[in-house]
Amino acid sequence: MRYKKIISILILIVILFSNQTFAQFSKYNSKDKPTIVVLDFKLITLGNITEREVLVLSSKFRSAIIKTNMYRVLERENVEVILKEHNFSLQDFADCTGGKCAIKLGGLLSAQKIIIGDIGRVGQTYSITAKIIDTSTGLVDEKGTVDEEYRGKDEGLIRIFGVIAKKLTGTFKPGWRWWYYVIVGALLGGGGYYGYKEFIDPGVNDNTLPEPPMP
Repeated sequence: MRYKKIISILILIVILFSNQTFAQFSKYNSKDKPTIVVLDFKLITLGNITEREVLVLSSKFRSAIIKTNMYRVLERENVEVILKEHNFSLQDFADCTGGKCAIKLGGLLSAQKIIIGDIGRVGQTYSITAKIIDTSTGLVDEKGTVDEEYRGKDEGLIRIFGVIAKKLTGTFKPGWRWWYYVIVGALLGGGGYYGYKEFIDPGVNDNTLPEPPMP
């Protein structure tokens, strides 16, 4: 009986994880995803990193946002083309921090959201900030700000920008897959052990009293 309870609990946990994963997958593949524009990150302090490298990191970040499958992301080249049709360029919005600027850019690009960010360095530590702005209000989305610090080789910034993209879109789930596999392994192990005791060696689970000894 005890084994049955343990297995039932493990099955329930696995079902909950599976439902959560399926719900996220369905949500990410929705056809009603809002359109978002990812502006290039702004370099606010000079250091080992250059403006060109910031453009590369911005491109990697844009790709990471696309991989989350939470938004329809306008490519940088398409943004430039659309803005040029309205006699603007991305450089005109390089200092956009929200408010009227975000509202105007959203209207020009028919985008519901805009991501802005900056990167700076103090000593050996990088500080990166990213925000999602609603173009209908010009305000930062609720839970739409991520601040990360990084200390290490410059190459590691690519991974940090990927983490920021997931945190910003709410798709960052640290370590849950590891627990999922542990639970599944425990379920399979517990089920196998219960099956052995129940069917192969049923005498172990026999709760009946032994026969009294013969006189």
